[in-house]
Amino acid sequence: MLNKIKITSFLKVFISVFILVGCGSNEQEENIELHPIEDRIPYADHPVQKHLIEKNITGNSSGMVEIIISGEYLLSQPTFTQKLDISQSRLMELPFMSDQLMLFESVDENRIIIFDVMRQVLFEYQIDSDSWLELAGSGPGPGELSFANDIVFENDTLYVASQDSRITLFSCNDFPCEYSHVVNLDSNVQPVSIIANTDRFIVMGNKVTSRSENTSDININSMFEFDRSGSLIHSWGEIYDTKGHWMLLEPFSRGKTLARENSSGLVHFFEYFPFIYHYDEERQLDRIIQVDDFDMVQQEYWPKLSRLRVPEGNFSRIENLVFIDEDYYILSILHRREFPVRGGEDNFRVEFIKDFYLNNFTSEDTFYLGSLNNISEENNIHFTNHHIITKKSDEYHISGFALN
Repeated sequence: MLNKIKITSFLKVFISVFILVGCGSNEQEENIELHPIEDRIPYADHPVQKHLIEKNITGNSSGMVEIIISGEYLLSQPTFTQKLDISQSRLMELPFMSDQLMLFESVDENRIIIFDVMRQVLFEYQIDSDSWLELAGSGPGPGELSFANDIVFENDTLYVASQDSRITLFSCNDFPCEYSHVVNLDSNVQPVSIIANTDRFIVMGNKVTSRSENTSDININSMFEFDRSGSLIHSWGEIYDTKGHWMLLEPFSRGKTLARENSSGLVHFFEYFPFIYHYDEERQLDRIIQVDDFDMVQQEYWPKLSRLRVPEGNFSRIENLVFIDEDYYILSILHRREFPVRGGEDNFRVEFIKDFYLNNFTSEDTFYLGSLNNISEENNIHFTNHHIITKKSDEYHISGFALN
């Protein structure tokens, strides 16, 4: 067996959010920092209530977690069927897509938005008619997408957030959604995720106003509220303390924010920290949820050279969080895990494993639903608030579901 598993395109996407830069001989002359540093993590010393999400494992006598290979099989397990009423799956006839980084958002029970992030192409799929249309392609012009990284549907409108400080709106009153207009955000805020309502945009992102060789003027907040014209109203929320080093900002500021249904409460997370932050209607931090089974990787950083490198090894990231009703959300955690094999200490196999949890926003109720291993381009599961999309070989299968 090879000493290391060949990194597929899927694995490249998984680690692409890290900035990997080759290191020269000058690095030997400088002390290496390991990040993240614990006391720089957002809300590290905050006195707010904290709740631990544990992987409560049941179902076999050994007490070991039962990791399922097939996504279709995982959804039939009692841990899922006791909590979710899942309809029979059907094949989605979709156009060619990159299979590397896909975002899904349900318009309703019959319509799904699909965003191919790698190609910057937006599709809509109608289930009853088994038909799809391309809504937008890659480009800088009106109705085109560039540097987009998040989509959200709210009040018959689809919003696409782009890192070039643009929010692109599509009207979805009828099938298919149609391009409406673009809102340009002021204050140099670069969105990574967005919440939208009738009079506000709430953006999770970062703000860099200047860059020197090593340090920058970096805004200390992670959340920004804009009016519908794109003017900044105020900002709040802590971000990883980079001490002005812009190279540390990208890997430690990526994440997602979501609004609680029929409420002003919201949550957000940073991908590579094991914490989910709950805010109340006054935008005050109400609770911190911590994931127990989470490998937070230490990244090597050379401050004078502004170079960042991720050593090989186990690490985890929060892949997604989806509200499925006013109180409950589904959380998915993706792990890279190395397992030893025969032939020496340097021989190992790499697997990607995804854990699923069902959590309650207002209480401490947490349910471990199960795990899917061999995550790849040909084996994956995605949730929206109305649908479960299962990738199997070259096919996408879709199921509806409801909370039992």
